[in-house]
Amino acid sequence: HPVVGHFPATARMLPRRKALGYRQVTLQNDSLLGPAGTVIRGHEFHYSEMELPESVDRTYRVTARNGSETFEEGFRVGNVLGSYIHLHF
Repeated sequence: HPVVGHFPATARMLPRRKALGYRQVTLQNDSLLGPAGTVIRGHEFHYSEMELPESVDRTYRVTARNGSETFEEGFRVGNVLGSYIHLHF
């Protein structure tokens, strides 16, 4: 699926759930969401996965609430930020 064409990404649906759970997001650099170091909580639930080139900025580091996994996410191209994480405000 080409999404909307803004991100140089490829997305595909999977036969099983890819992710489910509460997440803690730490901003890696300043953004509309706050200055670098800001911690935000959210959740993730999806059956798809995206492949993006390393050249696409990852705006935050994501940690599972139980600390079992950490990864970079929050894909930014220009002024657009895309993410699987549903942030809690």
